[in-house]
Amino acid sequence: MKKIIVLTLSSIVISGCTWVNENKAGRDVAITVIDQVSHCQKVGDITSSVKNKVGFINRNNDKVIQELLILARNEAVKLNANTIVSSGAPLDGKQTYQAFNCPQ
Repeated sequence: MKKIIVLTLSSIVISGCTWVNENKAGRDVAITVIDQVSHCQKVGDITSSVKNKVGFINRNNDKVIQELLILARNEAVKLNANTIVSSGAPLDGKQTYQAFNCPQ
């Protein structure tokens, strides 16, 4: 019984942790909406994916969304994009984005 309690508590604590680190260049990537990128050049699509559950415990939804954005911003840098736009709501720890290079 003690093992089950310890494992459950450990899972709950871990479920709130951030697993993804944002690189320095990724912090400079803007997040906006599709209406704001009409003057920009689309350079690609990005799909981010993170664990939304640890075992049978759901991770904090805000943390999952934050990590998806961090991954998308990091990937945008690789595409030479400076702006990303969400293509929809996150689902099961996955989300897609469009990457744009916008004049500054």
